[in-house]
Amino acid sequence: MAISAHSNMFNWLKNNPLLSLILSGLLAGLIWRLEVEYHGWAGLKWISYFHYSIPAGILLFFVWSNAQIQLTAKKRLFFNLSGLVFTVVVLGLLELSLRGAFISGPSAFIHHMTAPRWLLFASQYGILILLPLIPIGLFFMIRLFGMRPPYRNLFFSLAGLVVSVPICVLLLDLVNHRGGADEIHALKSGFIVPFWFFFLGILFYQSITNRSSSAA
Repeated sequence: MAISAHSNMFNWLKNNPLLSLILSGLLAGLIWRLEVEYHGWAGLKWISYFHYSIPAGILLFFVWSNAQIQLTAKKRLFFNLSGLVFTVVVLGLLELSLRGAFISGPSAFIHHMTAPRWLLFASQYGILILLPLIPIGLFFMIRLFGMRPPYRNLFFSLAGLVVSVPICVLLLDLVNHRGGADEIHALKSGFIVPFWFFFLGILFYQSITNRSSSAA
């Protein structure tokens, strides 16, 4: 019974790629927001603990993306292992960058007095470098495993990740969201999670259309 339910869900994800991508992104954003609310909204507490919503969102994306690709079992295994290693490395670097950017108090003073200039620069602007690397790395990994999404997918993904920030700030302002309308609260609120989920998912678009064409 459980196997049948799993198969039905997988088939639904495969047959409704764009709708399932949107719904998966919304679910990932909701999980993020619920975790932030559970720990408490005030201040910078949200960057002081491990977010279980991050692996939950990554798992949702892995499940969705696996429903969209056509690979042999061996290639699929290596595709997922490569994606896992890439994800762990990027998340580790992002955490270091965020901690360096938001460090405060005596620790911040010591950090700025003793750290080399390149580390200070990486702490302040590392996230601006790392975020574009996520779609770039995923795009070339998809191509490495034999799928051929066009380069315009990468352009749309990168542009979407950038444009989603001011869109979310505007949404926060429209709903008069607590904490204010800025880039930090776009992430803290979870508003930006579905957008990033979607614009990473469109990297697979050519695989989706090719599958639909071959099925027809």
